[in-house]
Amino acid sequence: MPNKKSSTQNYTLDIAFTNSKRHLELQLICETSSSKLTFSPTNIQREIRIGQTADMSILWDDMLSKIKPIETKMSINNSGNASANIKYAHIVLVNGRQKMLSSTFLMKPDQLWLKPSQESTIQFQYYAVDLRDFSSIVNLKSNSSETLLNIPYYLKFKLPILQTTPHALFDIGLINFGKSYKSFILLHNIGQISLRIDTTESVIRQSFVKSLPLQHSQQPVSINHPIGIDPGQQS
Repeated sequence: MPNKKSSTQNYTLDIAFTNSKRHLELQLICETSSSKLTFSPTNIQREIRIGQTADMSILWDDMLSKIKPIETKMSINNSGNASANIKYAHIVLVNGRQKMLSSTFLMKPDQLWLKPSQESTIQFQYYAVDLRDFSSIVNLKSNSSETLLNIPYYLKFKLPILQTTPHALFDIGLINFGKSYKSFILLHNIGQISLRIDTTESVIRQSFVKSLPLQHSQQPVSINHPIGIDPGQQS
């Protein structure tokens, strides 16, 4: 009968001899080998701040005119006594949608084999199509578990968002030659970090318009004199 202990089982086999009183016992010790995986970090939480042009240039691919893949590394260690196989399964969004397009989220390498006491690094690549926050669970398949392994993956984008009133059209009525006109615009930062506005030039398409300056608090707006608006503030 087996004697059950965690991953070890002992079996006793009785051996009898014909025409003999001799009796032997053969003991078999069976030990189960299993892999044990640990992840570092255990979850991915990354904040991306875009407050200046330089921040966006790091994120934007000018050649392809799209956002560069957002790359995050994670190390996996096999502390068990058997080899482990890890494979990317799919990603599940927190709102319940499952199986996004494979071109949107990748794991490199997409499959990994770890020997006992071996450690390796994988890289997640998220191909964002916009700058909205991204909350998800990455599912991995492995022979170390009967169920899918879950890796929380969160991306948070912090950036200023400009809201104007009016939104697009400024109606100043009939333009008379030789007169100046003023039109007021309300600027509201509904984003999460400070907003900065400056101008380098104004595009004037009518020859009778001499200049079209943007002015704030009696000071013309320029690179040297930008408008600064904190989150939730108006100007």
